[in-house]
Amino acid sequence: MSGKRRLLNNELPELEKLMAMVGLENKFSGNATLIGSDPIIYSPHKLSEAMSYCLLLSGICTAAIWEKRTGKTVNLYVSNFNALNYLHSSHYVSQNNKLMKIGVENVPVNGVFKTKDNRLLMTIAGPPYMKLLNGYLDVFKCPNTKEAYAKEVAKYNVDELENLLAEKGLPACRIFETKEWLEHPQGKAIKDLPFIGIEKISDGETVPFNTDPKRPLENVNVLDFTHVLAGPKSGRVLAENGANVLHVSSPKHEDTKPQHLSTDIGKKCTYLDLNLKDDRDKMDKLLQDTDVFVSSYRPSVHIKLNLTAEDVVCKNPKGMVYVTINAYGHTGPWKDRPGFDPNGQVATGFCADEGGKGNLPKISPVMYLGDLITAYFASAGMQVALLRRAEEGGSYHVKVSLSQSTMWVQSLGTIDFDKLDGLPEKDTYKPIMETFKTMYGEIEQLSPCVKFENMPGYHARHIEPYGASDATWFDAKELK
Repeated sequence: MSGKRRLLNNELPELEKLMAMVGLENKFSGNATLIGSDPIIYSPHKLSEAMSYCLLLSGICTAAIWEKRTGKTVNLYVSNFNALNYLHSSHYVSQNNKLMKIGVENVPVNGVFKTKDNRLLMTIAGPPYMKLLNGYLDVFKCPNTKEAYAKEVAKYNVDELENLLAEKGLPACRIFETKEWLEHPQGKAIKDLPFIGIEKISDGETVPFNTDPKRPLENVNVLDFTHVLAGPKSGRVLAENGANVLHVSSPKHEDTKPQHLSTDIGKKCTYLDLNLKDDRDKMDKLLQDTDVFVSSYRPSVHIKLNLTAEDVVCKNPKGMVYVTINAYGHTGPWKDRPGFDPNGQVATGFCADEGGKGNLPKISPVMYLGDLITAYFASAGMQVALLRRAEEGGSYHVKVSLSQSTMWVQSLGTIDFDKLDGLPEKDTYKPIMETFKTMYGEIEQLSPCVKFENMPGYHARHIEPYGASDATWFDAKELK
């Protein structure tokens, strides 16, 4: 559980694989160090190491941009205990000494329910989002209690209900075993794809970074059109490193305040109703100077709002990095289906493996998995694509998904259950916290997990309500 492993000593092969996947060869001259190893929590999966690799990968991408802009070599390191905390960072956010709780676990329709054919089906309406909660209750015509809901689910076979709910735009997925998932049409469609896809989609002139920056991502405009956790968190990572991140949302579809305080620090936030011509015109004007456009909405939303890659990247004559985040991957019969982090866990066989052979499936011991892994995968893909735009020009499509991120964690291998005896079943390790004052009062959250040498580290303290700012670009250096 202790000890240090270093990239330059070839002691982090899984990190090297990720770097090769995104094309970081010869772009990073420094060293990366991981302190500690698994297991440190009662899980057969290498959770702390997985999060550590993701944090280091994203940090290496930032360091590579800093090296490109300044010529300075950067070293970075992370502790796996801190990384485990970061895997569920939203559990550590307080406002004026009041812990912020999203409350997903208290929603009756959230959970695993038995179907008529004795299968287990996961449904989830989020914190809840009322559109989803009402959608489930409308399908079953039942009260909002777990008992009444379970009784209705039990009237259907799993295939029938899974498809019915998907047609209604409601997250639903049976619990698969890993082998079963890999033989399913959706599992087959994505099993051989890169966990972080970066596709060049058009040519163009190079867009070099300016030199002598104060922050690694200074002068990079990121239009953050995301919701829930993975998408907004990926934008926050870029904001922490100096990017100008503008979060765009509809006044009709806000995330909860606990989610907001966890993911939107360092950004400005604006409202746009893209069904209104004036607001759509504002969006198109923003896109003219957007370097990175990131969305975590389903493909049907992009089509409806004319925000597909083809619609968006042509707006900026310099080219653009276009990022999409979804539940089950960007190809295959389930590519349009909605889903949250737990859906990715049950689909891929992760939960079945967590429970162990012959036992009931279990969710991640810290609840989260795909959201934060995917967020850091997305942030890495964005930054590599920016490097490529600087060196060879063009526009790029970065593709990540909750299910593929979960499958990557599975690819790291598992630990025998007999080696887990005595380990905590929850994350009981003392987090390293920090506090700062905002317009919401005093915010407490996890302290930066990745430490950098020879590069300005994490710095993001500004937080504002949804819709507080105009839909215009700004300079992040002005934020306090």
